[in-house]
Amino acid sequence: MIQSIGLAEFGIRLRSLREQHSYSQGDMANILEISRTSYLAIEQGKRDVGLIEIQKIAVAFQMHLEVLLHGGISAELQYTAREKTIVAGEPKEKYQESELVFNEEKCRALVLYIIESCARIPQAVETVIPKLMYLIDFAYFENHECFLSTSTYKKLPFGPIPEEWGEILNDLIAAGDIVKVKIALNGMVQNKFIPLRSADLTILKASEIVLMNDIIQHYGRLPAEHLAELLYKDVPMKVTGMGEIINYELTFYREFPFSYRIYGEEDGGTNSTIGIVSQKG
Repeated sequence: MIQSIGLAEFGIRLRSLREQHSYSQGDMANILEISRTSYLAIEQGKRDVGLIEIQKIAVAFQMHLEVLLHGGISAELQYTAREKTIVAGEPKEKYQESELVFNEEKCRALVLYIIESCARIPQAVETVIPKLMYLIDFAYFENHECFLSTSTYKKLPFGPIPEEWGEILNDLIAAGDIVKVKIALNGMVQNKFIPLRSADLTILKASEIVLMNDIIQHYGRLPAEHLAELLYKDVPMKVTGMGEIINYELTFYREFPFSYRIYGEEDGGTNSTIGIVSQKG
């Protein structure tokens, strides 16, 4: 994967970062879960580095993946998630950080719209909704490089879930926007949400609604367990540790069929089209 920027160049950059952070080669080998000899080969530009290893390096240095791979800054990641900020140094050059500040009104509108759109889909039970949210939010960030619901996602055994999930559901139920009911599905009793009113579409942009409809159409009819299994193959989920926050910027390393953005040569790599394949329900 590193070959596109040059193994030697990346090795030099990696060694410089390691020394700045006072890590030994043995420390880095332990972080990457490889032998010291294999790590030394990376610094010498003789060994390529996979995406999972790159993610581990980025976490160790608290850097954006793009910064780690392409440079432009020597300091660490500054990332705001709701009211929590991690700052580990001042950049030598200005870099536009991703800033994620939770917008409760926007998130409630998105959740209500998804529930409303899935009301007639029997398979779209309670556990499917946060998975659709994840797909929508990460596809939107990939395509527009800004946040949609502004939720922060955590990797859990049954799939990604917004940290604000319980809070949003309780608010929607208390406001009389939705009600939770029991349904029989595949011989099991499942929870399903029924909308009691429509989402306020003035809060959502047309581009957001179009993308949400695309995701729901392609994934909304998948059973929850199948959708969870599928999402574990998605790069942001795959390289994130259990219980950890999923970095939105990992969406730029997605591959087919998850990638929502296709970069075309005719416009210098900024052509955006739907890259999702149909899923059979």
